[in-house]
Amino acid sequence: VLGADGLINPALMHRIISILQKWLNRQEFKNVLSAYTRVANIANKATADREPRSALLQEDSEKGLYERYLQASSRLQDLWANKDYDAYIKELSSLREPIDLFFDNVMVMVEDKELRQNRLALLKSLQQLYLRIADFSKIKD
Repeated sequence: VLGADGLINPALMHRIISILQKWLNRQEFKNVLSAYTRVANIANKATADREPRSALLQEDSEKGLYERYLQASSRLQDLWANKDYDAYIKELSSLREPIDLFFDNVMVMVEDKELRQNRLALLKSLQQLYLRIADFSKIKD
């Protein structure tokens, strides 16, 4: 939780830690960890923070992940504002399938620089959704 973006309120950290502890042995949490790991491993190669551009999306799995990112981002923003951290983690767990489809069908590190940077931007944007609540790379399953 200390690795989460901008999370400095001790009471909030304690609350999130308590929720994370309840999730640790659930299969859904393994989905969170797996999806985060896949995203973070390559998102860290992004050279600049920018929003992904829908006009550069080519593959169906890439378009699907982008649409799912937009939906999840909006939903997660509402869940965060309503302090529903349990539902926030549940929403993160639902991202595993579109993330897996993306990695199974899309080559991120292509020669075309604009396409590569756009794919990295999509992954970096997804990573930020996870990092809002915790740095999942610090949690071992």
